[in-house]
Amino acid sequence: MKLKFLVLVILSILATAARADPWLCAGEESTGFIFQNGKWEQAKFNVENEKYILRKLKEGEHFFGAKKQTYGLFTIGNDISGLPCDDLSQPGMFICLSSNSEFKFSTKSGRFLMTHTSGYWGGKDDAESATFIAIGRCSKI
Repeated sequence: MKLKFLVLVILSILATAARADPWLCAGEESTGFIFQNGKWEQAKFNVENEKYILRKLKEGEHFFGAKKQTYGLFTIGNDISGLPCDDLSQPGMFICLSSNSEFKFSTKSGRFLMTHTSGYWGGKDDAESATFIAIGRCSKI
């Protein structure tokens, strides 16, 4: 009985440690829609230079005053904070959300899926209103 308890404690510590590590994430492929030539068209986006850090928030560092999130996704090269993230009850799963973007990441697969959906449905028809889905991988740093 004591051995089972000890194994559960060790597994819990390892799962928490795996989530606490910072992760470097890099985009691989992206597709979506862009408004050009007076209409919405399918487009392929270059995400090779899109890189993010997923890390535990520092003390006093919160998104828009929200204090429940313990993790954040930050775009490398951008001083503005990115997306607030929740580490799910399932170890190694993260979901980062804003009103127009979503980032999902599994530490088990090392893969992420990101969507940006603010453009089309908002009624704004211009090239800055592109909507896309991107995939990529993350590695511990």
